[in-house]
Amino acid sequence: MTTTVVRSLREGTDLPQNRAAERVGLTPGTLAAYELGHVSPSRAKIWEIARALALGSPSKGERNPRFLITFALLGQRFVADGDGRVLVFKDPWLAHEQAERLVDAGFLEVAIVPVWRSRRRALVARVDAVGEARGEELADPLADLLEYASRLAADFDRFQRAQAPRRSGP
Repeated sequence: MTTTVVRSLREGTDLPQNRAAERVGLTPGTLAAYELGHVSPSRAKIWEIARALALGSPSKGERNPRFLITFALLGQRFVADGDGRVLVFKDPWLAHEQAERLVDAGFLEVAIVPVWRSRRRALVARVDAVGEARGEELADPLADLLEYASRLAADFDRFQRAQAPRRSGP
């Protein structure tokens, strides 16, 4: 499933399309066209949308929000990677590219959340993360998370096989 950056941003804020369009100052039809990829917004328009949808409020001097990726794993919602870090991206397109990797790897409910600094700090404390890591500074920002999920899946498979009833031969 491939989504547009605009759709990922809106889904990350959990706003329905009509409320998000109102907040951004667009008609619901225009926002839907952006989300479906029928119309490509300019980079400036995507930044405008990200700023309007960002959680929290900007701190002094802050011009753009940062972007983090949320995902579901084993029925729970997460925001931190396998090492307990919250990955933060300056660029919504890089965040979107990484989110698509998670979708391709089978993660559920993957979304990009635009967030201002104060809200990120509160989130890091709330999820008891070890801190923030700048995704664009890492060679492979999701490597730890994908490896962690792989280990969990392997452990679950081993558990399932151990619990399966043993059949006796004919």
